[in-house]
Amino acid sequence: MARPLLPETFTRIITINLNDIRSAAGKGFYEWLAQQEANIIQPRRNVHNYPHNRRSN
Repeated sequence: MARPLLPETFTRIITINLNDIRSAAGKGFYEWLAQQEANIIQPRRNVHNYPHNRRSN
């Protein structure tokens, strides 16, 4: 019989969208993040939201 997984064997990964980080910071984002006990925090951003990154044809 397989041994059941214990909660401490899980890895908690949080992916955050950096496009709206200023808005989220004003709404308590950093306090929320500190409470999540994440093992990995993966920042990302949508480059398509930035006009200077778009290629013109």
